[in-house]
Amino acid sequence: GDPSVCVVITVSRCLFCANTGDSLQTVAQLFHTSWSEVWSGNHLLPDPDLLQVEQIITLGPTYVVRAGDDLDHVAERFGVALPDMLLWNPDVGDASAAAAGYALHEMQELCVI
Repeated sequence: GDPSVCVVITVSRCLFCANTGDSLQTVAQLFHTSWSEVWSGNHLLPDPDLLQVEQIITLGPTYVVRAGDDLDHVAERFGVALPDMLLWNPDVGDASAAAAGYALHEMQELCVI
């Protein structure tokens, strides 16, 4: 038979799994954004200065790509730097994506902190 296998993996955008000692401040620094931006999606946390291990933190909103969108224009629309967009969406910014000119696909989600 055919030894090939097709696997589909769904990745949730704009989420972070906290580690020991993480706070909203350290998470914000890691993703080149502000503490208040991260807090705005997590304002019900009991202690934003000490996150629980494996606690899921919302980093920011997502954007669904429309026909004709490209990464430069999406970054411009949200007032963020292209290198940050690539940091928040590593699958869009890997070497093969760069070789393809960071091609986006309609209905693809992007993290736009």
